[in-house]
Amino acid sequence: WAATGPGQDWELRRRDLQSFGRWLETVQQATGAPLAYNTRRDVLRRLQQMLRWAFTTDRLPMDLSKWAPKAQGGQPKRPALTLAELARLLDASSLGAHPVRDRAILTMLIGSGMRRAELSGLNADDVTLSAATGTGLAVVHGKRTTANPTGERTIAIDAPTIAFLLAYLRLFNPHPGEPLFYWVHGAERRRLGPNAIYRIVRRAARRAELADRMKGPHDLRRAFATLMVRYIAEHDT
Repeated sequence: WAATGPGQDWELRRRDLQSFGRWLETVQQATGAPLAYNTRRDVLRRLQQMLRWAFTTDRLPMDLSKWAPKAQGGQPKRPALTLAELARLLDASSLGAHPVRDRAILTMLIGSGMRRAELSGLNADDVTLSAATGTGLAVVHGKRTTANPTGERTIAIDAPTIAFLLAYLRLFNPHPGEPLFYWVHGAERRRLGPNAIYRIVRRAARRAELADRMKGPHDLRRAFATLMVRYIAEHDT
């Protein structure tokens, strides 16, 4: 805009935004691949938000957010992982430096459908275990929506997932108020961030030779949703 603005007397036109949308389709990543659809969609969504903010705060005389184009194309279609592939992924997680921790992380993602940021944000006392049923509950703080403005929700954890989590708790023993999943820095326990959880999942995917079938933790959320829908359909009377 610094280069093109003076030539058009700083007037932003609808066709300028349309041109920006088309230009995004020509941008390449460091790998040489074009920008993914989700990336382009997010850029244009942020642009729309900025223009709406500029209008509501009297920085622009009119609302130009309606001019922001939509990203062309669609999300890549990847079938959800099968049960056999999920089992391979869990087996592969045992090959890393922290097999008990990594298996607990993967089973929590697979068995609950939570997001990686939600898993990262869990503290030890956010999880409640039931000795009677062998199951549990986790209070997570996730995305805020109109229906859930706080982003807080409670997730059920099934018995197989709890079994892996208990093995982790016995070994790592996180204290109440501390992060459930952490790494040690000197005498300090630091929370495993969302990016660290992403790397754990990606490493397991590569070891299981599933890197082309899944890109990260969100694929495990998709697998959970798919398997849940199938289970409900098969048991719905």
